[in-house]
Parts: sequence; C-alpha cells; structure tokens
Amino acid sequence: MGMRHAIFNPNMQALDDELFTASMRDLVLDTAPASAFGSLVAILMPYVGRRIHEVIIAMATLGDVESRRRRKLRQEVRALETCKPKSKVKGRGRGPQRVTHTQMWRDLVAAGVDRKKIYRQPNALLLELWKQLCPEQQFRRSLKKSRKARPVSLQDFMQLEVDSFQLD
Repeated sequence: MGMRHAIFNPNMQALDDELFTASMRDLVLDTAPASAFGSLVAILMPYVGRRIHEVIIAMATLGDVESRRRRKLRQEVRALETCKPKSKVKGRGRGPQRVTHTQMWRDLVAAGVDRKKIYRQPNALLLELWKQLCPEQQFRRSLKKSRKARPVSLQDFMQLEVDSFQLD
C-alpha cells in the first residue's frame, strides 16, 4: 500500500511511515473476498489515518486467527469422520438374541465339545446345547482366543429328551 504512494511521492523516506487513507481502505475492501468483507471493514475503519505498518499488523493478526479457525474446523471434521460408532457384540444387548449356526458351532467347539459330534447337526440341537453354555462362552469372536478353555464333553450338558435328538 505504501509502495503506491512511494512511486508517486519522491519525497517519501520510509514506506511504513505512510498513513493509511480511505482510498487505501477502499482498495483493500474491493479486492477482499466476500467471506472476509465484514471482518475487514470492522478492522480497517479505525485505522484510517494511522501508519500503514499498524494496519498490516492488524491484518496479519486477522489472517492468523482465520487460519487457526479453519485448521481447527478441519481437525474437528476429520475427527468426526474418523470416529465410528462402536459396534455392539451380537446378543449382548437387551431384547431377543440372534445367533447364527456358525456362531453356535464355534462357541461349542471353543467350549470343548467334540467337532465330530456336532458336525452337520440341526440348528435346534445346536441351539439347545449353546443355551447351556455360560454367558462368557457365548458369542466368542474366534477360536484362537478361546483355545485355553476348559474341555467340556457332551455329558456336562443337561440330558436332552431321548426322543428329541440322537447323537452317534
């Protein structure tokens, strides 16, 4: 801003000593983006008649504040995008439990039931056996984590009715 006056005023000694005029203010406001217009008007109005370096410091401060605000807003948006709701383990909540054939089979094997005895058995039998497992043994994630479980035989479970199912 002071450079413009220095070109036309050969008697000027220092650019920062030049006073900030209303025409300079209008020039800045004309080139400002619409989003920054209100902030610039509020900042530049009291600086008319003061030295240019004071105006430059005020505008630099405004720029720093705006960039920090934008950076913080971007960080908040990223944080919201990366935060995903925690998935609940199936069946641990309230209401009716839903369990798949595969989940029942895995839980029974992890509890120590012989794989051959429950292989290709109907869901109803697996469900009856699975319901007899303690809650800690139900809805296990994988077999690898549960290999240290105490071995359990089919005799540990309640005896089912003789007519309902027969295991060989």
